[in-house]
Amino acid sequence: MEKSLIDLGSEAVAAAINARADQAEALLNRTHHITVTIEKGTVKHAYTVIDEGLSVKAVSKGSLGFSYSTTLEMKSTMAAARAAAAQANAGTPDPEFKSLPQPKKLPTVDGIYDKKTADVDAADLLEIAVTMAESQKIDKRIYSVNSVLRCGWHERAVVNSLGVECENVATLAYAEAETIAKERGEMSYSFEFKTGRNLKAIDPQKIGRTSAEYALKSLHGKKIETAKLPVVLDSIAASSIFLMGIMPGVNAENVQYERSYLCEKLGEKIGSDIFTVVDDGTYPAGVGSFRFDAEGTPAQKTEIITKGILQSYIYDAYTAGKEARESTGNAFRLVPGDMFQNYRGLPTIGVRNLVIAPDKGTVNDLISAVKNGIFLRTTWDRPNIATGDFSGLIAEGYKIEDGEAEYAIRQTNIGINMIDFFNRIVAVAADARHFQLPSRGPHCVISPSIMIEEAMISGARA
Repeated sequence: MEKSLIDLGSEAVAAAINARADQAEALLNRTHHITVTIEKGTVKHAYTVIDEGLSVKAVSKGSLGFSYSTTLEMKSTMAAARAAAAQANAGTPDPEFKSLPQPKKLPTVDGIYDKKTADVDAADLLEIAVTMAESQKIDKRIYSVNSVLRCGWHERAVVNSLGVECENVATLAYAEAETIAKERGEMSYSFEFKTGRNLKAIDPQKIGRTSAEYALKSLHGKKIETAKLPVVLDSIAASSIFLMGIMPGVNAENVQYERSYLCEKLGEKIGSDIFTVVDDGTYPAGVGSFRFDAEGTPAQKTEIITKGILQSYIYDAYTAGKEARESTGNAFRLVPGDMFQNYRGLPTIGVRNLVIAPDKGTVNDLISAVKNGIFLRTTWDRPNIATGDFSGLIAEGYKIEDGEAEYAIRQTNIGINMIDFFNRIVAVAADARHFQLPSRGPHCVISPSIMIEEAMISGARA
């Protein structure tokens, strides 16, 4: 009979303790996912990834050792445990390390596993991916279509020498359509995506068509003059900015090392009265939801900003210990480009589901309220976390005139400080979506579209 992840983790922890570690922790993963890729309308890849392994974190007098195994075979896991203990014993003591987490009751998290999604095969995904690609071909000006569909499951367990033993499994489905349009020698690009815990949430025709419609709308972009203008942010743009602006800003490690623009601002008003943000690891069917974090700390709901007032930073066990407080359950293990947490990654801090409280209406309602402004659909730049200053290229945006997104703009940037951004939020819609992209890791943002009253828009037209 195959051993459970808990049993395998317990054996590795015991081996590290036997190798003279004071404390030890094992994180174990089993991951299975299928990816189908279509490039320029032709199936390019259809492959399955099966990955399992274990990492061991050992502590000796506060010194940390870390090692991992890319297999769950006994010989390899025991070697990883002994290597982690040896590193810890040879390292420099860290007086600020307090302890690994103690065992606590785990919450129930609904809607994160779907058996049909876990059992889907490559043929089913290929059919969906082809449907998505065909749905992009809505006009003779569509020049090229790409699509990606990924679906799978992820099982994780954490065991430590203080009695933590936890295990959970979740599914994930992700679809993305990229479209290039071409007319009179000019090309434009747009994309659309959907992420969820259930493959049924993926509507390939809607995703494909939306991508194509925006690609066509983006043709023949115009340069605009530099001005201070109101900006409506689609949920995609808002989510990207919030992820890259809030997550590192409230990361307790960044705050403790004084490299965050939110240092010493707890209890202060940093945003509009209608701006409320929580990080919720228990959000039903949340793409970032799981019963525990990468250290076995129970998932929880943490109020970060309430009606514009900064309420809390986010912590793992180490940073929480430095302040003699409890971890908020935000320990992560990351590998770039992986939508699941990965045992290979070193411990870090991140958000689970960063939820921006919705209000009412849609992005079109926000646009209709603007006489002269900008509709920002996508930007992929990030702020300077030390200062909060944000300067980003408007990758896809449109000029708003008399309540309509009239035409695409090009060679245009947006500039604003993040605290000014938060304070200038004047409207929040109710069209929230789950934002999680492979390039951004396993963190999720659930944000509606928003409007800020003013930002510096730097155009290329004199």
